Order: sequence, then structure tokens, then C-alpha cells
Amino acid sequence: MANFCKCKIGVLHMCYLGIPLGAGLRRVATWEVVIEKFRKKLSGWKCRSMSWAARIVLINSVLSSLPIYFMSLFQAPKTIIKRIDKIRRNFLWGGLDGKRKMVKVSWKQICSPKEKGGAGVVNLEIKNKALLAKWRWRLEVDKKALWSKVILDNYGTNVTRWRFSANKLKDMSTIWRRIVENSLDARVPLLDRESGILFRLIDRVSDVVLVPEVEDRILWAHDNKRGFLVK
Repeated sequence: MANFCKCKIGVLHMCYLGIPLGAGLRRVATWEVVIEKFRKKLSGWKCRSMSWAARIVLINSVLSSLPIYFMSLFQAPKTIIKRIDKIRRNFLWGGLDGKRKMVKVSWKQICSPKEKGGAGVVNLEIKNKALLAKWRWRLEVDKKALWSKVILDNYGTNVTRWRFSANKLKDMSTIWRRIVENSLDARVPLLDRESGILFRLIDRVSDVVLVPEVEDRILWAHDNKRGFLVK
């Protein structure tokens, strides 16, 4: 078969398009490749010659972008988020030489938006959740895509806006279950009875047809273009 398809024979664990196949995504060791990218990138930088503003620019344009490929598919362990934040924080305050530097502003404030007095550094934990939620959005607006058909055929078409039927969650792959679970987060945790009421309400609202000639479509009210954007 390998000769017919003109491909190599590999064994798990192996990488495909930079993603480890068959590896435990919850294991910290699986994410070491991401940490190594930071080490290689920082090894060629001389932070002492950079201004504080220049470091902020590099953190957002380079360092915060290094784990995005992984985070767009997998939920990063909190340990990894903390290690990446430590690397970014040390670079910001000039602590790459291994010495402890005095921190002048809390990291939470550094990651706050500029309009709220922060430096606008990307909060990777929030970014990770937003990237995973993007897949749920794409499933809603692009159901004719091949990957959408595969997901719906595999897990069932009983999808009501932002949820799968509860009995399907336990049967999902680890990757897709993480994506769905992240999109189900509520501002206030709901009890089972309250969740049932909410989902029944969503079902009833979804059955209402306002304009028969126009197909309903989901909109994202937080953006002028009504699209789910991950900034």
C-alpha cells in the first residue's frame, strides 16, 4: 500500500504538518516542541539593546504567535501557559540571562487592553479558547465544507447553535471534545436543570421562522462585519 501511494511507512508518535499524531495532548512533554521554539527564537535576540516598547512589539508580533498553530487545534495545559508567560515576562523585563529582574507592573495589567491602561500583550489562555471556539463558529456557517460533513456525520446532526446533544460529548475524540467544551463555557456555571431549560429555549427560538424566503444564519454581534474574529 505504501508503494502504491508512494508514501513512507511511519509509526506513532510521528508528526504531520508539524502536529504530533498519537501523542497525549494533555501531557506537558507533548508541548515541549513549542517551548523549544521559544528558546531558539530568543537565542538570537539581544534584549539589553532594546527599548521596553520594542520588546512589547516583539512579544506580540513574534513570541505570542509561536504557539498559535498548536493552540488553534489543541487546548494547552495550564502548566504550558505559565511557562510561556514566564518566558515572555522575562524577555519584557530583561531577564533572559537567568537573573531575576524587578517586575514593575503585574502581568495581568500588561495583558490588559491599551484602552484600559495595559500594554495590550496577548493573553494566551483566552486566545487559546477563542481559537478553539472558532471551529464551532465555522461549523455553523460552513456546514457544506467537507470537514463539517465529516464531523456531523460522525457525531450526529443534532446540533443546536453552540451545542451538541449531551450524550454525544462522551463519544467524541479528545480534540473535538475540547473544542466543544470550550464553546460551552457560561459566565455563570449552570446546574443541570438550568442547562436543560436553556437548551429547550434555544431549540424553540431556532424553530421560529421570521421570513420564509430567507435562510436563517448566525451572526456575531461583537463585530461590525458580523463574523467571529480572533484578534
